[in-house]
Amino acid sequence: MHALKANSSPSPPSPTPKPSPLGADRFGTRGRIFAGALLLSVLIFGAFLNGINAPYIFDDTDSIPGNPSIRSFSTALTPPTNSGITVSGRPVLNLSFAINYALSKADSKAYHLGNILIHALAALTLWGVVRRTLQLPVFASRFSRDTTWLAWLVAALWAVHPLQTESVTYLVQRAESLVGFFYLLTLYCFIRYTTVQNRIWFAASISACLLGMGTKEVMATAPFVIFLYDRTFISGTFRKAWQQQKLLHLGHVCTLLLLGTLVFFSKARGSSVGANDIVTHWSYLCTQAYALVRYTLLSFWPASLTMDYGTLVVTEAFTIVSCGAIVVAALGVTIWAIVHKPILGFLGAWFFAILAPSSSFIPVNTQTLAEHRVYLALAAIILATTLTSHKLLGRHAWILLVLLIVPATAATVARNNVYLSEVGIWQDSLTKQPTNYRAWASIGFFRLHIDNQPTEAKKYLERALELKPNYMHALNRLGHALIKLGQTAEGIDLVERSLVTDPNSMALNAGAGSAYIDAGLYERAVSHLHKALESDPASSALNRNLAISLTKLGRDTEAEPHFRTSLESEPDSVDTLNDLGALLRRTGRIDEAIAMLSRALELSPESALPHGNLGIAYLTQGKTSEGLSHLREAVRLEPKSYELRTNLSQGLARTGHYNEAISMCEALLQEKPDVELYNNVGGLYGQTGQLAKAATAFHAALQIDPTNTKARNNYERAQAYLEAQRKH
Repeated sequence: MHALKANSSPSPPSPTPKPSPLGADRFGTRGRIFAGALLLSVLIFGAFLNGINAPYIFDDTDSIPGNPSIRSFSTALTPPTNSGITVSGRPVLNLSFAINYALSKADSKAYHLGNILIHALAALTLWGVVRRTLQLPVFASRFSRDTTWLAWLVAALWAVHPLQTESVTYLVQRAESLVGFFYLLTLYCFIRYTTVQNRIWFAASISACLLGMGTKEVMATAPFVIFLYDRTFISGTFRKAWQQQKLLHLGHVCTLLLLGTLVFFSKARGSSVGANDIVTHWSYLCTQAYALVRYTLLSFWPASLTMDYGTLVVTEAFTIVSCGAIVVAALGVTIWAIVHKPILGFLGAWFFAILAPSSSFIPVNTQTLAEHRVYLALAAIILATTLTSHKLLGRHAWILLVLLIVPATAATVARNNVYLSEVGIWQDSLTKQPTNYRAWASIGFFRLHIDNQPTEAKKYLERALELKPNYMHALNRLGHALIKLGQTAEGIDLVERSLVTDPNSMALNAGAGSAYIDAGLYERAVSHLHKALESDPASSALNRNLAISLTKLGRDTEAEPHFRTSLESEPDSVDTLNDLGALLRRTGRIDEAIAMLSRALELSPESALPHGNLGIAYLTQGKTSEGLSHLREAVRLEPKSYELRTNLSQGLARTGHYNEAISMCEALLQEKPDVELYNNVGGLYGQTGQLAKAATAFHAALQIDPTNTKARNNYERAQAYLEAQRKH
């Protein structure tokens, strides 16, 4: 292509010439550049805004709501280490989440907006880099009239490409978009410094490089890629590049010290980096040959995008040999081109260098393939395609390129829709990677906890364990499913086995606590939930589950602060507001209870339990009509609830509605004979003078529990009254 036929050793005159002034480009006025920036931003927000309602997925939870270090700026630069979560060893990334948290707490929408903003800044910076590069003398003014719109189209196609959805809509992959922004900003500031020699650009380039090193390890290649850029587009030779910009290149290299320190103290990112029994150095290298070919194909035809490939390892000889041959050939062409066709060589080097930290022989054993890794590398492919189009079609190329933006944007919007449901994105991954054990286990989790379908959950979790027998999270969840299915002993055994290899795991202890609540083993639940809270003391779910367990044990005083901590993170949780309101009612703080329960009903007027608890609270205050109104509404909303109907029967009895209360109690007893309920209905019969029926009810209670003192005393009293009546 015309743009790639520069001399093998371009030697612009010394000193380094300035690029053509912006006025030379008839589209380059400040007003048009501002309009272009605005249009690019609108395009990006239009492509990604539908993903703003996407929930936290996969490891988002560990890095954002489950990450206590982002809740204070004093700890933001010291994220958890040796944990393997996305923010581990990446303080700048963690700081960005801390800024979000300070502004919006755990509201996922705000984090999505932050991701879109970062992506927009990266795209605008890419526009600036490409535009100023095409204006350099090395291109001999080939694009003098077209640099602005050509560069804009490169940035636009790159920004709305469906491959970018994972780096934008998947929240923790802000790591990729943020490091991409700093990578491009480092280069942009370098270009500006070489043209104006202003110390501000010198400092800005090194600062951006340093921030990138604190964001993600891919930044390690930036000093070398920028040195190659200098040689290719500005200085003409490596010697001149070093001589003319020695201090700046040295400054970039020195920032590697920060990255090295972070990598060392993160301890291989919690063992997520390095070989293991499944992913060896050799198998990972073979898999990366396939990955690089797939990434390239997805760049041109982004079908079958996959959020999680699991620990896919390529073993087919044909795939390894064919993909390996393609990659080796491409590397060979890149090395040859660096010497003989520097511009083409730079584009190849950009692609391979950016992917090298994650796509070489050093295993990322938890994720052997990941589409977000192509985020910045994609720019080389987009740029080559754009310049080739310009070579073939001249100035008419813009028509084709604009037409490509439309389907790319539509595909991105469609892909974002898949992220709107966490179970949906896992189902999508499972459809495309049926051997992904994480996908099976994750869908099992949703079937268990969200859909309350333990039988379905069991099928998914058993399949996950077939694919990976030692996957502790699947074992933990399967144990919980069995408990829900009534296989309590077997379920408890699996839950305990899941904790053997990692007894301090927050996720496994949290799962165990939830399982033991369902098993009615509240003391065990308390123990495991306390252990889980050591890692995440502010977790709303953990504090709520612990509080529930404590209330079941009659320890309301201990439970209350945990309910309140849970509400700090999720102040609009109707369930927690109801539970805390019930606790306040039980402990005699009726006014506080009414306020709490009323707030729950403001948020969800159709929730039965707050109506029930509020009804009892009003009755306690002597507000009969309000109390019965809420109790009746609770039963209307959940007519099959035994507990709510029992509460209503008690409320009716307390307010003198004896006959209605008796009818309700008799209906309840048909469903479930209960000592306390027999005692209650016996008392109601006594209140209405039906002593024989009262005695019968008390006798029925004694048949269930012969040791029940209350029932025995009531029965003996009723018999005495009956005997007295017979004598008279």
